[in-house]
Amino acid sequence: MAIGLAAGVVGLSLGWMLGGSSGGSDEANPQDGAPATASSVPEESAEPVDEDDDALTPLEPVAPPTTARRTTTTSTIAPPETEPVILNEKLTGSDFRIVGVTRGTTTVEIDVATSTMTTQRWPGLNQTFTPVLGDGWLVTTSSTSGAMRLITADGTESSPPIGEPWNLLWVEGTDTFWRGVESGFAGGFDRYELVDLSGRPLGPVIDARGTWPAGVDPAGGVLTIDQGRTYSLREGGVEFVGPGELLGISAEYAVLRICDEQLACDLLVVDRVTGEQRPLGVEPDVAPTSPWFFGPSTGSVAPGGGAVSFLAPTERGVRLVVIDLDTAEVYELVADTGGPSGFAWSPDGRFGAFVQGSTPQLFDRETGSVEPLAEGLGAWGAIDVRPPRP
Repeated sequence: MAIGLAAGVVGLSLGWMLGGSSGGSDEANPQDGAPATASSVPEESAEPVDEDDDALTPLEPVAPPTTARRTTTTSTIAPPETEPVILNEKLTGSDFRIVGVTRGTTTVEIDVATSTMTTQRWPGLNQTFTPVLGDGWLVTTSSTSGAMRLITADGTESSPPIGEPWNLLWVEGTDTFWRGVESGFAGGFDRYELVDLSGRPLGPVIDARGTWPAGVDPAGGVLTIDQGRTYSLREGGVEFVGPGELLGISAEYAVLRICDEQLACDLLVVDRVTGEQRPLGVEPDVAPTSPWFFGPSTGSVAPGGGAVSFLAPTERGVRLVVIDLDTAEVYELVADTGGPSGFAWSPDGRFGAFVQGSTPQLFDRETGSVEPLAEGLGAWGAIDVRPPRP
């Protein structure tokens, strides 16, 4: 799952929020162009016209008011600092990166192979908004105006017309976003256009058909749910993913929640390559009653399709659940709390990383255990897993 724009469609998927460095960047996908700003000329700005004149004298053109929106500035960003870190011994021999956000303004990258941790402070970050962290850049919002801000590692800051948090979807592993363009009707988008960090359209356009997005399809395109059925919108048309509400998805597999006429629910595993569908056979109380209550990308399929993780509501909060897709074994990692911040699988699908109570935790699928990820990491607010640097 990717760390992304938390306040909108993009979000922490950390899927909807942290963008990535190496092997691509974890950015969120912008879906919509920034709204145009119309300017009006006060009546006082026009010169009085003599009503007795036969012909009205045209008004002199009035220059539009200057906008207060900052374009580009430069600030001082301290160079990153790298130090050793004591990782959970179960990670010995693994090779991937773990990235996160701490103390609101500091990003962290742990290289599991070398047991080192690199931190970098980004002054002026909006601490109520989880940034999209890319390769040498991040996207956040202004704490005063709410405008999107792009900050690069050399200290350059700008406000490019990428879009707004509610209409952007980051395409993981790239520096691009799907930006939703409103249809002008009561709801939904008319289309999605692929844009770069400057907001420049790159060419690909998807017909949104008046729907709202449910995330970016790892196989390409934008996901949507309509009347309890899940679809993938593509440049060339629509792919039917399955008859149910999406719980987690990868390029190869999708897990959906299906219910019968009596509202007895189960999970359906869909092989997106072969088209095979099989009910998992879990107990009805395991299938979440509202899988999208917490927003898109709260569910995640492990690489290889061996397990799915998701959040589900409880009477006193939420629970974080992992289900083995081969055995239907259920692991309840967190229950009755305010909820963890994200969940991300290691590239081999064995480990899952998540933040609970500001502490990074490690789930081992082989043993079912949950243990601290490392010693002395401090308070984290978001977490994601990335492939190793090339």
